[in-house]
Amino acid sequence: MSHPPNNLDDDEVFENALEECLVAIAVRVGNYISSRSLRQPVRTSALSGATYVQELMHSRVRCYENLRMEPNLFRRLCDELKGFGLEDQRISVEEGVAMFLYTIGHNERVRVVAERYQHSTETVHHWFKSVLAAIIRLGTQIIKPRYPRTVQPEIQGHPTWYPYFKIEENKHKNYN
Repeated sequence: MSHPPNNLDDDEVFENALEECLVAIAVRVGNYISSRSLRQPVRTSALSGATYVQELMHSRVRCYENLRMEPNLFRRLCDELKGFGLEDQRISVEEGVAMFLYTIGHNERVRVVAERYQHSTETVHHWFKSVLAAIIRLGTQIIKPRYPRTVQPEIQGHPTWYPYFKIEENKHKNYN
């Protein structure tokens, strides 16, 4: 804002300042509106993620190449994960698990998976976290130590790792 000439009264100074402020606001609003109107849809493939997953289920080879497992195992995994907290939402569990497996199986970035499955990066991220949490819960049921109260020989003989397990081993001996 420029300094007013000495011959202007306070009302004129106020009106000039107000006019400059309104012009600045109008320019910013115009820029905002034009930037919003230039936006184009990004995920516009004719093949949706759900359709893509269904297509993969009809080909054993393609399913294995993309999800790293055969269709029958994929369906069984989805059914198991439903028992560990996953449920259909706007996207099916099958599509969410497929996005997760595609991500880890090919070390893909979220943006690439979002483009492939035609969802936002937020949706892909949400499903990745949800499927990972369900797999961790499933893993605690499947993975059990063979000998829960013994230290493996590789660890027991290693000077860096054993001190941490030695404490646990002594605790177990005290409880027996």
